[in-house]
Amino acid sequence: MISSFEMKQRVASAYNLDPQGWQAYTSRDQEGHIETVFLHGDDLYVLKEEMINPFKSVGVAAQEKINSTRAPTTSPSFGLRPVTDDMLQRMTTFKEPSDLIGAVMRQKPIPTARIRAPAVVQGPVNFSPSPLRIMGEQQDNLDAKLRRELNKLVDREYPHLRSIYR
Repeated sequence: MISSFEMKQRVASAYNLDPQGWQAYTSRDQEGHIETVFLHGDDLYVLKEEMINPFKSVGVAAQEKINSTRAPTTSPSFGLRPVTDDMLQRMTTFKEPSDLIGAVMRQKPIPTARIRAPAVVQGPVNFSPSPLRIMGEQQDNLDAKLRRELNKLVDREYPHLRSIYR
């Protein structure tokens, strides 16, 4: 178990090495924690965070191997896609906003070092009531462990957030 900050760095590094085939899911659990799941092949990255204020979150994370044939897939994959000058200039000529989104999403995701465009689209991020549940019930133990560790962290580092409820 590591900090969510450290896991975000690991995910970004892994993404930059191979930006194809990523899936991203997010939700809030029953306690209001933000849960984020990244899938890439048989790698599962899970982050559970609590917002401390509008600009800061704290959290814990874990990485596991899963059976990639059981992992859900959607298309297109998550990633960073450039919005070129040409696309920005043609924005006014698109009849529907979905035309621009379609043009951007038809591009393959690229690593951050290759982005030269004036704008970037990140996503898509799938919203699920319980992202870990879609990986199978065996992930329930991981979810419970992350929740316990996050609650301990928040109680230790930010007790004032919970004291009004006790």
